[in-house]
Amino acid sequence: MYPRLLFFRLMLAVVTPSIALIHQAELPVLAQSVLPVSEKANADRLFNEGIQQYRLGQYPQALATYQRVLEIRKQQGDKAGIGQTLNNMGEVYLGFEQEDKALEVLQPALAIRQELKDRTGEGESLDNIGLAYYWQGQNDKALKSLQQALVIRREVKDRIGEGKTLSRIGAYYYGSNQYTQSLSILKQALAIQETGDKFQAAFTLRRIAVAYYGLKDYPHALEFAQKALSWHRELKNRAGEARTLAQIAMFYASQNRYDLQLQILSQAQPIFRECGLHSSEIQILRQISGIYYNQNNLDRTLESGQQALVLARSNQLRPQQLDLLNWLAQIHTGRISSYIVSGLYSQAKTESSQVIELSQEAFSLARVLKNRELEAQSLNRLGYAYFVLNEPQKAIELLQKSLSIAREIKNLDIESSALNALVYIYTSQNKTEQQLEIQLRLLEIARAQNDKLNEPNFLISLAEIYQNRGEKIKAIDTY
Repeated sequence: MYPRLLFFRLMLAVVTPSIALIHQAELPVLAQSVLPVSEKANADRLFNEGIQQYRLGQYPQALATYQRVLEIRKQQGDKAGIGQTLNNMGEVYLGFEQEDKALEVLQPALAIRQELKDRTGEGESLDNIGLAYYWQGQNDKALKSLQQALVIRREVKDRIGEGKTLSRIGAYYYGSNQYTQSLSILKQALAIQETGDKFQAAFTLRRIAVAYYGLKDYPHALEFAQKALSWHRELKNRAGEARTLAQIAMFYASQNRYDLQLQILSQAQPIFRECGLHSSEIQILRQISGIYYNQNNLDRTLESGQQALVLARSNQLRPQQLDLLNWLAQIHTGRISSYIVSGLYSQAKTESSQVIELSQEAFSLARVLKNRELEAQSLNRLGYAYFVLNEPQKAIELLQKSLSIAREIKNLDIESSALNALVYIYTSQNKTEQQLEIQLRLLEIARAQNDKLNEPNFLISLAEIYQNRGEKIKAIDTY
């Protein structure tokens, strides 16, 4: 997933609660009247408990509660109640950032509500479906669903629902880089919500902060994010608090205030864990690892990265697992080079074993996920590590495979990396023919990328090869 999309997902991630407490009385009377009073009362009690758990950011508990409610309402044949419960389960899945699962329950919820001609419920489910489509990158379908929801919200005079839908439409526009239009719509939403629904208004405040951030108005961005944080804390919405902290940390990062970023992220991480938001916690740990890396604190870099990797593995979050394997392998590869420069060859070999373990796992996972770029990068690192362990032939085989993939996907950076490793090995073996072929290709790549920094270095290396081969005229021409 692209970093920009990850950023906007983080801003959008906490969805607003169902309006069921307000509109439940409006559901078709016939569907409710035939139910045994005690069973219906128990289902309603659990349903309201699920809403409260959701509002507090207790997503795993809310989902479990709604699943119990769904079982009871199915036994009772309460079609309207089933539709409402499926809708609310969809909201929880959206809170988990699991849009595919959200759509699995939101689509049947919408169908039931349309069948029962429950226009209020139809608008609510369309709203949630719009957000799910947006997270899937289906922008046209997202906006269409949100606009349909807005028409219905206004038709039934559902002001709270109208504010919620406007807020999400505003988020859609900042995700499309239309920050001024986004801000205008979000302020309409806030005007509706501020007087009657502080819970939803807190989300809108966060979205307004993102719009200002997009406009590079950082003081206003921070002001609205801080206000959102205050309201989430007042309402004890822990998920909203954690996501707002993460947003504020990003704002500090954009201003190069990395100590503050680290401080805020460290506050957010345990709250994400508390809310069962493992994907978000992994993102936070990965950012923390990156901050430590920039501070040249490699031990803390690896510590945070390993914590994130354990979480990704245990929760089977494979794209994040692959990203972390690649990140940790990169750090260990850097340490190999540092140890070699310092003459610490024993430590370099120990690090090489770490690189092999991480890169083999990354290679296998990259193949499963069909990520050719990381497949090639993993082969590069494996080749380098095996060369350090004095297995040059195996290193060459792995690097040649990486080279083949790099050329297939037309990635010049990875191709250049593999070629540089290969030329180093061939130089150590005094194979000038292979050296010459590779240096010529490296020169081509440098020129294709307009790499003025490295082009002279490749020319010098090429001239040295010609000189070693006794081709003095070519050497002079190259110099």
